[in-house]
Amino acid sequence: MEVPLPLVAAVALSFAVSYISIPIFNKFMLAAGIVGRDIMKKSSGPVADMGGPGVVTGFILGVFVYIGLEVFALKNSSNLINILACLNTILIITIIGIFDVLTTLMKRREGSGIFERLKRHGIPAWFYFFVPLPAAVPLMAVNAGVTSMVLPFI
Repeated sequence: MEVPLPLVAAVALSFAVSYISIPIFNKFMLAAGIVGRDIMKKSSGPVADMGGPGVVTGFILGVFVYIGLEVFALKNSSNLINILACLNTILIITIIGIFDVLTTLMKRREGSGIFERLKRHGIPAWFYFFVPLPAAVPLMAVNAGVTSMVLPFI
């Protein structure tokens, strides 16, 4: 089985951009105060709380290179709609993740004023089930994937 050249180029570029941009974004997050502590270590300094932007940057550039090579160089646009629907889904999930980190960060920076107890802090735990549901809409709109479900009964 031969691996398509646009896919290899997109994966290589995506890895390279992610590898380079993650430390840059981490330094920015540390400077901006978007930090937490590493719960897997007994003693550690502050670590960046949001590492997703570096990964998503690499992913988006990889997808754009794949689309560019596949559509414009090879004149093959058969999967373009599905690829763009997947890209929209991932971007919606990314935005949800950014809001989650920032609302959690607001919870940690609680003051002692009279109105501090009235603030709403973070996303409630029960709501985490419903938050990603809108991200499925682009995939449902293009009818991507398998549309039948098998429920095994023992």
